[in-house]
Formats: sequence, structure tokens, C-alpha cells
Amino acid sequence: MVDEFYEGMDTENLFGKGIKLEDLTDYHLARALDKIAEAGPQKVLTTLAMHAISHEKIPVKVLYNDIPSVSVYGDFKGEGNLNITYGYSKSKRPDLKQFVYRLSVTSDKIPVCADVKDGNTDDKTWNFKFIEKLRGVLKPDMLKKVIYVADSASVIVSMVK
Repeated sequence: MVDEFYEGMDTENLFGKGIKLEDLTDYHLARALDKIAEAGPQKVLTTLAMHAISHEKIPVKVLYNDIPSVSVYGDFKGEGNLNITYGYSKSKRPDLKQFVYRLSVTSDKIPVCADVKDGNTDDKTWNFKFIEKLRGVLKPDMLKKVIYVADSASVIVSMVK
């Protein structure tokens, strides 16, 4: 039903020259999602965001980071690579299992990095690993100018060695 969703929309404006409504099928969407999964969704998001930031010459002065937990109901038994489990519940629901997601955005609210982690992932550990990933994504001259804003559980780490 992908083609029905885009019916009446300017597909060339949305997706590029030569893309027609008949190109937008469930099969093509599934293939695209498989390729994104192979490449790694976090890497795809970061690459697209950084390309857009560079192309539009958007200054990245501050990266705001948040690490909310999402409580869920039901029985989860280690499905996939995500461990939905008990952890520190920011929503004050220690009786529910959870997962956490991490998001870093610019002052213009452009997402730069995001990922989903196990329900018991520690904020301090994640912040350290996230800063390490930023070193691999952002150019050193950009890193020198970026202010990294995180919650109080963040660990102070120099982004540029």
C-alpha cells in the first residue's frame, strides 16, 4: 500500500528525478529497509544528517543529548538484539520492563545521532561511547567548537584529544 500512500504527491520532488509512483512498491520499500539494516540505521541517520548540515552550511555549535527510557507492558524474552529488561525507570515504573533510546540534536533540532539500547543501559557508559562515536563522525575542527550538553549523569570527557 506504499504506492497508495504517495498517490497524488510529487514523488520526484520527494525522492529525486525519475522516481515515479509505480516505483514505490512494498517490495522496493522492503529492499530499502534491508539495505538500511545492513548498513546500520545509526550510521545511515548520522551520514544523512551530516551531509545535510554540510550541504546547507548549518553551524553545529551545540549538541543536545537526551536519554529517555520507554516502559513497556508484556512478556519480552530477548527478541532480536535488544534486551528489554528492568532498569532505572525515569517514569517511576520499576515494575515494568523498558528500553532506552539516545538522541543527539543540533540547536536547530536536526538529529545527528540516535540509537536504541537495552533497558538497563547506564547513562554514564553510553555518554562515553557516544562521544567516542562523535569523534569518528565529526571533523576535528568541528569537534573543537561543539558544546556537548547532556543530563547530570553525563561523564565529562574531552571530545578532542
